[in-house]
Amino acid sequence: MYPYLNLGLVKLQSYFLILVILITVTLFWVFKKSIKSNLPRNFVLDLTFILIISGFLSARLFHILFENRQFYFSRPVEMFQFWNGGFVFLGGFIGALISGILYTLLCKKKELLPRLLDFYSPILAFNYSIGRIGCFLAGCCYGKTCPFPWAVDGRHPTQLYAFFWDFILFIILIKIENNMMKPEKKFAGLLFCVWLLGHGLGRFILEFYRDDFRGPIYILSISGWLSLGIIISSLSLYLFLKRRIRHYQPLRDIKLK
Repeated sequence: MYPYLNLGLVKLQSYFLILVILITVTLFWVFKKSIKSNLPRNFVLDLTFILIISGFLSARLFHILFENRQFYFSRPVEMFQFWNGGFVFLGGFIGALISGILYTLLCKKKELLPRLLDFYSPILAFNYSIGRIGCFLAGCCYGKTCPFPWAVDGRHPTQLYAFFWDFILFIILIKIENNMMKPEKKFAGLLFCVWLLGHGLGRFILEFYRDDFRGPIYILSISGWLSLGIIISSLSLYLFLKRRIRHYQPLRDIKLK
């Protein structure tokens, strides 16, 4: 593992270097994609900043409250030492989702919600996938003992499992997104439903191979229960959107208020 990368006289944490690169790529990606998708550029950029900040804070908060509460309550200063690691992706996703919905509603752009969920889904899958490379380099999120030839230090490389799973999911989402422009019976929100289901299934299975501390265990780990909730939510949302929203229509053909 390579938790630190030596770049000449500079020593950087590999996980946070990848995180900074992903944030930079995301902002550029969102800027270009908002133009192509005919979405309000300034609104989408502001929303992206909110998603990044709220996701970061809620991912940290979930780790503190649900995975290592006693440690942080006895050493409160270390709550702010995020460079030492300690994040729950699903917690960050929930926090970012709630803040994003609230901001969109406050901006009176309710009609864009399903399309915004679709807009960010491939980006989310890509970021999660590449982010797991950072976990692999840092040596966190490791797996149980593995008897197979691809074991790393005798353990399942669960970080790489997550990388491959969500990268394949990312490719699937891009393919569906490209087909959205064709006159087929698709609806806004479909991409998000696919990501929820795909990620939820992958993460639920992966939890059985993880061996790092996962918080209190009640049959499943905390992330396991959250993954199960995401799977159920994806199916429920799919049925709801399919009944309530018209077939997909390019945004350029819709008059925004």
